[in-house]
Amino acid sequence: MVGKKKTILHENNSGCQKSDHRSQDEIVLLRHAEKINETLFEISNAVNTTLNLEDLYRSIHESLARIIDVTNFFIAIVDIKKRILHFPYRVDTVDKDYSPIADFDTNSSLTGLVVLQRRPVLLGKKALEDRAAKGGVHGTVPVIWMGIPLIVKDTVIGVMALQSYTDPNLFDHHDLQVLTAVSHQIAIAIDRKQSEEARKKSEETNRILFEISNAINTTLNLKDLYRSIHDSLARIIDVTNFFIAIVDIKKRTLHFPYHVDTVDDDYEAITDFDTDSSLTGLVVLQRKPILLGKKALEDRAAKGGVKGPVLAVIWMGIPLIVKDTVIGVMAVQSYTDPNLYDHHDLQVLSAVSHQIAMAIDRKQSQDELQHSEARLKAIVESSPDPIVVYDIQGHPQFLNPAFIQVFGWSIDELQGRSVPFIPEDQKEITGSEFEKIFQTLEPVRFETQRLTKNGDLRDILISTGPIKDINERPAGVVITLTDITERNRLTAQFYAAQKLESIGTLAGGIAHDFNNLLTGIIGHVSLMIAEIDTQQHNIEHLKAIESYAKDATDLTKQLLGFARGGKFEVKPTNINDLIEKQTRMFGRTKKEIRIRCKYKKNIHSVEVDRSQIEQVIINLYVNAWQAMPGGGDLHVQTANITIDDSGSQSSEVEPGDYVQIAVTDTGIGMDDSIRRRIFDPFFTTKEMGRGTGLGLASVYGIIKNHGGFINVHSQKDHGSTFNIYLPISEKKVLNEVETSISLIRGSETILLVDDESMILDIGGKMLQRFGYQVLAAQNGREAVDIYSKAKDRIGLVILDMVMPEWDGGKTFDELTKINPAVKVLLSSGYSINGQAKSILDRGCKGFIQKPFGLNEFSQQIRKALDEE
Repeated sequence: MVGKKKTILHENNSGCQKSDHRSQDEIVLLRHAEKINETLFEISNAVNTTLNLEDLYRSIHESLARIIDVTNFFIAIVDIKKRILHFPYRVDTVDKDYSPIADFDTNSSLTGLVVLQRRPVLLGKKALEDRAAKGGVHGTVPVIWMGIPLIVKDTVIGVMALQSYTDPNLFDHHDLQVLTAVSHQIAIAIDRKQSEEARKKSEETNRILFEISNAINTTLNLKDLYRSIHDSLARIIDVTNFFIAIVDIKKRTLHFPYHVDTVDDDYEAITDFDTDSSLTGLVVLQRKPILLGKKALEDRAAKGGVKGPVLAVIWMGIPLIVKDTVIGVMAVQSYTDPNLYDHHDLQVLSAVSHQIAMAIDRKQSQDELQHSEARLKAIVESSPDPIVVYDIQGHPQFLNPAFIQVFGWSIDELQGRSVPFIPEDQKEITGSEFEKIFQTLEPVRFETQRLTKNGDLRDILISTGPIKDINERPAGVVITLTDITERNRLTAQFYAAQKLESIGTLAGGIAHDFNNLLTGIIGHVSLMIAEIDTQQHNIEHLKAIESYAKDATDLTKQLLGFARGGKFEVKPTNINDLIEKQTRMFGRTKKEIRIRCKYKKNIHSVEVDRSQIEQVIINLYVNAWQAMPGGGDLHVQTANITIDDSGSQSSEVEPGDYVQIAVTDTGIGMDDSIRRRIFDPFFTTKEMGRGTGLGLASVYGIIKNHGGFINVHSQKDHGSTFNIYLPISEKKVLNEVETSISLIRGSETILLVDDESMILDIGGKMLQRFGYQVLAAQNGREAVDIYSKAKDRIGLVILDMVMPEWDGGKTFDELTKINPAVKVLLSSGYSINGQAKSILDRGCKGFIQKPFGLNEFSQQIRKALDEE
C-alpha cells in the first residue's frame, strides 16, 4: 500500500530550511503514476493470462493492493434490466453476507447508489451512519466506504468498492481519483473476460444442449436421461447436490425421480404443495427461476417453508416448461458454501432448462408409449378371447395366442389371404356388418358362427371397431371373437329347465286331479268286483276297466316323474338287483334284443324310489328297442365313480361320489338337433298317436329329483349311450320279504277329510266296506270342528293334502292343538315329497298315494291305526 503523502524539507549550508514543495510533489506523483501504469498493464495483461473471471478478479485485487489499501474489497456485477446486483468477488474481514441485491435503488444500497448515479462515491463515517439509520446500507456498517462505477461503452457493468471498519481516514478523494483512473481499464478487462467466458459458456452450453438432445435417442429410459443431464451440467456448474422434480399440477403432487445429495436422503413425494411450504412448489407456482441465499433460506425455514431435515445455505431452482406448462423443476444447492451460485449461474441453467424440459417431456412420452404398448400387448396376448387385426383388404396383420389356440391358424399360414373360417350361411351378415363399420366408423357387435381349422363350428360374439389413419379414414379393423358356444348351450339348458319346471308344475296339477278321478273309478270298480258273482259275464268288463285305470295311473306317475317332488317311497337300494330284475322282464318280451350286462361288484347303495327307478330303466330299454327296429345289442353297465372339482365344472354337477348306470344301444342314433330336445316333455320322433313323448322327459325329471343327473352321447347311425349318475348313500340295503296283500277290516270311527265330493263318496263306501264308522268333512275348518266335538271316538283322520283355505298342513297343525296324539293318514294325488313330507316329519302316521285300491287302502288304514 502507498502511505499518505508528506512535505519534504531540505536544509542549506546556512542552516536555514527551504521548502522545495514542487519538486518533491512531482517526484511522488511521478512514482505514483508509474505504479498506476504498472497496475493498468498488469490488469490489461491479466485478461490474456488468467483462465477465468475468478482469476481475473483476484489479479485485479492483487494489482490494486500496490497503490491502495484493499483489505476489504469487492467487485459487483450489475444486470440493469433485471435490477440485480451480485458479488462474484469479495474479500471482507467482517461481513460475510454478500447475497445478491434485487430491485436496488439509491436509498437502499451503496452499490446501487454508484450504479444509478454513474459516478464515484466516497462516504465517511457520519454519512454512512445517517444512511444506515434509514436502511440505506446492506450488511455491517463501515466507517468509510468508496465505490467506483465500471463503465463500458457508456453502460455501467458493475461497481468496484473498498471500505474499512476501523479507520475512518483510510481513503480520501485522491484515492478516489486513483481508482477512477484505473476503473475504465478494469471495466474493459472485466467486460472482455465476461465476453470471452460468455462465448466459451455459450459453446459449452450448445454442446450440452446437443448432448441432452442426443440423449433422448441414446438413453434407454428416463433414469438414464436424468443421469445424462446431470453429467452434462457438471461441466458448466457445480451439481454436487442436484435433483429433478416432476410435477402433476392436477393432483398437486411433486415426486423426485432423480436426486443426488451428499446430506439429505429424504426425497419423498410432496402433495398439496404451495409457495409457503415448499421451495420446489414455489418455483412451480411462480413459474420463474429462483436463487435463495443463506439468510432467505433461514427465514423460510423459520416459517416452515423448506422441506427436508438439513437446511442448505444456498438453493437455486429453475422451472422446466413445455408448451407453457410447468412439467417439473431442476434444482442445485449447497450445504457448505453460501456463495457457490450467483445470478450468472441462474442464467446459465435457465438457458438450458427449455431443452432439458423438452428432452424430459419427449422421453416421458416415449416411455409412456412403450409402457402403453407393453400393457396393450400384455392385455391382448393374455386375453382369453381370440383377437385379430385386419388391414383394409381384410388380411390379418396380428393374431393373439387365444386366436391360434381356438381357431388353429397361425399368422404365417394366413399371409396375404383372409381367414377361411366364415360358413357360407354367415357370409352375408358378416359382409353387411363390416360394411356398416366402414360407413359409420363406429364399433359393431353381433352374434355369428365361425369354423375352426379342423372344421368345428363355434358360436361367436364378434366385437369389432375401426382402425383409423391420421386423416380419420378407415385403415383396418380390430376384432374380438368371444366363443359363446358353451354360453349358448347353458342358456338353452336354463330355458329348458325353466320350461321343464313350468310344465312340471302344470303336469303335477293335472296328475293330482287325474288321480282323484282315478281314485273314484278304481274305487267303484273295486267295490263292484268285490260284490258281484265271479261267474257273471260283466266281471271281464270290470276287470278291463280296472286294468285301464291302472294304466292311467302309470301315466300320471310319468307326469309326476318330471314334476317337482316325483318320489313316493325312498329306500336304500342295490341298483344292480333292481336293474337285473327289470332286464329279465324286458328280455323275456323283446327277444330280438341281445342284452349284455356288466355289474360292478360291491356297488354302493343309493336312496331311491324303486318303482320310479324301475320306470327309468324300462323307459330307457324301450327307447333303445325303438332305436333298433331290426334288433341289436343293448349294453348295461354299472360303476362306482367319483367326480372331482374339475369334472364337476365340465358336467355342471356337484362333486362327490356317484353310482353310474350306462345304457348303450347299437341303434340309429341321433343328430345334435334331436339330441338337444330328447328330454323335452311331449317331444317325440314317433308318428302322431304312436307315443306321448313323456318317456325320456319323465326319466330326466325322476333322476333330477333324486339329486342325480343324466347325459346322452349319440351320433347318427352309431347308436346312443345314456349315462345316469345317482348320489351314493351310506345306509345299508334291507332285504324285504314279499307278502300277499289282502283286505283288512276294522270297527273304529274314521274322519275322512277331502274337498272332492267324489272322494268323500267312494272313500266313505270303501271304509264302510272295511267295517269302519265314517264321519266326513269337505274342508279343514269343518274337520277341526267335527274332531273337537268327537275326538274321543275318532280313531283316525284321513286328511287330503291340497284343499282351499286350510290345506292339509294347516289342518294337521290345528288338529294337534286339540290332541297332540291325533292319528292322521295323509292322502294326496301329489307325491310324498314337498309339503307332504313336511307334514309327515311333524308326526303324521302315514301317507297313501291316490289312486288306491281296496286292499292297499285297508292295509294303510290298519297300519296307521295300530301305530303307537
